[in-house]
Amino acid sequence: MVKNNKDLLYKAALLASITQTIVLACLANIMLNLISQN
Repeated sequence: MVKNNKDLLYKAALLASITQTIVLACLANIMLNLISQN
């Protein structure tokens, strides 16, 4: 039970990390597009 719970926490943390990276990359891309348009 404890091992399963830790595994779930690890997967959730990994997913959050990947999601954060994708969001930051998208925001950076949008910022660059806005800058290059002006």
